[in-house]
Amino acid sequence: MKKTILGALALITMSIAASAAVTSTIDGVTATENPACTEGYVLKAENEETDKTVTYDSCDTLGVAVLDVEGNVISSTGKAAALSTTIAADNTCEGGFSNEGIQDSGQVIQCPDISTAALSEGYLNLTEAKGVLIFAGGSYTDISNLKNLTEADGGLAFMNNENLVSLAGLENLENAGVFYLMNLGITDVDELESLTSATGELIIMLNKNLVNMDGLNSLTSVGGMLSINDNENLIDIDGLNSLTSVGGSFWLDKNSSLTDVSGLNSLTSVEDDFLLSENSSLTSISGLSSLTSVEGAFQLKNNPSLTSISGLNSLTSVGGVFQLNDNPSLTSLSGLSSLTSVGEFLWLNNNPNLKDISALNNITEIGDYVWFDDREYEVKMDANSYICQNYDTKVTNKSTTLKSNICNN
Repeated sequence: MKKTILGALALITMSIAASAAVTSTIDGVTATENPACTEGYVLKAENEETDKTVTYDSCDTLGVAVLDVEGNVISSTGKAAALSTTIAADNTCEGGFSNEGIQDSGQVIQCPDISTAALSEGYLNLTEAKGVLIFAGGSYTDISNLKNLTEADGGLAFMNNENLVSLAGLENLENAGVFYLMNLGITDVDELESLTSATGELIIMLNKNLVNMDGLNSLTSVGGMLSINDNENLIDIDGLNSLTSVGGSFWLDKNSSLTDVSGLNSLTSVEDDFLLSENSSLTSISGLSSLTSVEGAFQLKNNPSLTSISGLNSLTSVGGVFQLNDNPSLTSLSGLSSLTSVGEFLWLNNNPNLKDISALNNITEIGDYVWFDDREYEVKMDANSYICQNYDTKVTNKSTTLKSNICNN
């Protein structure tokens, strides 16, 4: 599984933390290296003569630009020299943006510590944003002046503001690039009923009051990573019932009140890793009955209440690792009878009440190896199964008794 958080999230996190080493000053504006790129900078601060700076995604555009109070580029490096834009005349984003203000797809505009008053009527002129617009921190409670925004091609992020309890104002948002809802006070996402797709990452995390996702019923696809994690009061994800594909990784973890994944009944494919982890109340994954393939790793681990994986009955292939670890209530692998191919290794470890592994009989290909706990299973695999026939080359933790413990004679 990929350990790094992808795309714009890494850029946003890095920019807010401002943790990179200072490397350059352009017209008195301090710039810092973006460690994710071989060259390029991320701007941190402005001098007294420059009221606004623009942060570009240096991994793509390889450069920075400094703008004057009129929004004109007064200095730039790298490919940013060919870019120009018009943006708000101050670093708090007061006054709003017109469409012309966010028309560069490489543009990332941060609005730190913004207030409700600063989210003025100037935002009513914004209908399409091609760059990434980030509201990070602040005391704002009302985003209704965004009500005319229908397209956020680059992305839209609301972060670190528990005062925001409603997404009223996003009712007309139809498509977004990256989309983040992080550490907010929201209880639902009902206002996102028009959102049909996110072409980049969709991150919903650390929202301790969020209880459901019913407003996402129109969402059919996520082009990048989908991460739903650390939402401690999230009861169900039924609002995802139209979602058919995830183009990146799918992380569903640390949602301690989530009991099932029935809202994923239309999901057919995940093109990278699929992680279901540390959902302490999760008892069933029957909602995954349409899932046929996971191109990366499939990891099902640390779900102490999970009793059944019967919902995986349509899963035929896993491109990477297939891992079932630390699920103490799981008794059977019933549901894996359609699984025929694992691209890397198959890992079953520390599922102390797992008795029946016969569902692995239909596997015909494992790219690397298999790991089993060195104990006897009550319902074993058939002696003619691929794993038992290739025991000497495919099973890693061989012992004198393990073969008889996992394979019928």
